[in-house]
Amino acid sequence: MPRKRQRPTSVPVQSRTGVQASAATEQSNLSAAALGPAQPVWLWLLVRGLLLAALMIAAYLAWHALTGGRPVGCGPGSGCDRVLGSRWAWWFGVPVSLLAAGTYAAMLWATFSLHGGGLARWRWVAVQMLIGGSAAVLLMAVWFMGLQGLVLRAFCRFCAVAHLCGSAAAVLLLWQLARARPHQPLQRIESGLPPSPPSPAGMWGTGLWAAVAAAAGLVLGQLVHQPKTFLITTIPAQTNAVAATGTVGAGAPGLSAQPLAGAIQPTGAHASQGPRLFSFYDGRFTLDLQEVPVIGSPTNPHVIVSLFDYTCHHCQVMHKLLVEAQQRFSNALVIASLPVPLDPQCNPWVRQAPPEHTNACAYARLGLAVWRADRTKHRAFDDWLFSGPTPPPLAEAIAKAQTLVGAAALAQAQ
Repeated sequence: MPRKRQRPTSVPVQSRTGVQASAATEQSNLSAAALGPAQPVWLWLLVRGLLLAALMIAAYLAWHALTGGRPVGCGPGSGCDRVLGSRWAWWFGVPVSLLAAGTYAAMLWATFSLHGGGLARWRWVAVQMLIGGSAAVLLMAVWFMGLQGLVLRAFCRFCAVAHLCGSAAAVLLLWQLARARPHQPLQRIESGLPPSPPSPAGMWGTGLWAAVAAAAGLVLGQLVHQPKTFLITTIPAQTNAVAATGTVGAGAPGLSAQPLAGAIQPTGAHASQGPRLFSFYDGRFTLDLQEVPVIGSPTNPHVIVSLFDYTCHHCQVMHKLLVEAQQRFSNALVIASLPVPLDPQCNPWVRQAPPEHTNACAYARLGLAVWRADRTKHRAFDDWLFSGPTPPPLAEAIAKAQTLVGAAALAQAQ
């Protein structure tokens, strides 16, 4: 009996190139999905909130570092001031807070790109950025907190909070990425892909090595490069000489010398004595100790020249030490007090005006006016201005000066 001939079933055939391209695309998509597991929404919101907080603090510190300002609560001599004013706050002239802000911003962007609908390769870059950024944040937190505790022995509250937020976000990110699992082998075989895709742990090398390299570069750069915290400028000697004709303030940049002859007749025990010239810096500067504010008698054999600013916290501390030294050595020591305001309004050598030095020029002129009006009252006015960590308000200082020397005499001396 003849058997019925069956028609052959058609099997769709796809080109080898097409299969490879499709498999490669699918593998990239599945790998990206595997490395970006669907975690609870609250967890990603927490991570992004921590990164945003760290970013805002770092940007705030970077802005103050670039503008010469001082963060809120970082008064002179505070731990925050010591940390942010040290060499460890910079890396080849760039504030480390600016580098930190860039790192936090990149990680924040990566958390959104990881779950975005863009190309798989960008999600893969986001994963590597999160791995490397998280590791770098943790390494840098150890480095900078160690510097504060072991080297500077002072702590910056802003820095500590930024490190805490960044480190918490980094730990959460690394923990979640470590928990990522690839798709099941059966699903991959049915899709025509190899049953063993690259696991997340196997792809951590790039990010971790990048983090170690970045951290090593920052640490070595800070160890090798020591930025200058001072400026040396050669000043011609003839522009700074103080002659015996009675000029005041020529040694203080920006305070114009004003002859006393014909204006205010000096008062006090040494008003009638002749000039007592004192030269220093190989004769580059010469002062007449009879015609500058001094602590002690101008005739005392040993001389200290004090350059100060009434708004300077360190000058306030030094003033007390100088007064104590003069009282101890008495007739053997005289201290010449020359105001040098740290304010570009009257001091061309100062390029930026930090907020704490506001009205520095006005305080300096007021102190000189008190000295010109009545030299015997200048010491009391100096001690009063330096009695606190910051000078009293300018209006209060003017009232104090008027009380000491009289309103009319003060107005004539200014």
